[in-house]
Amino acid sequence: MTELLKNIKTLFFSYMSIIVLLFFAVLQSSQEKYDNANAQLHDIEKLISV
Repeated sequence: MTELLKNIKTLFFSYMSIIVLLFFAVLQSSQEKYDNANAQLHDIEKLISV
């Protein structure tokens, strides 16, 4: 029984770490998209102001 609980805990923690890594990957990619959009907006503002 304790062996089963230990296995479940190990599985749980490995899944949690995978989920956290995925979460950070998604955050990173959305941050890059935001930065790109911001840069494009800045370029457009420069074109308009000329």
